[in-house]
Amino acid sequence: MENVLTAYSDYLANVGNIDLDYQTNIRFKVNSNVKMHMTFHTIIDDNASSKIQFRQLFGLGVNYSFHQKVTY
Repeated sequence: MENVLTAYSDYLANVGNIDLDYQTNIRFKVNSNVKMHMTFHTIIDDNASSKIQFRQLFGLGVNYSFHQKVTY
């Protein structure tokens, strides 16, 4: 699991306006062939929108080997 929080502020124009950008990445292995990835992203930016912006991403991967690896 990985969390990233970033805060921005324009010190010249509007000091009290702070923009937040928060992202969480969760990766886990279901079994030996299936892996999952989930991302949650939140942006609070008064200049772009007066509402909180959300983005969710879900990924599912399947790993399969068609032959055995030969070692000598």
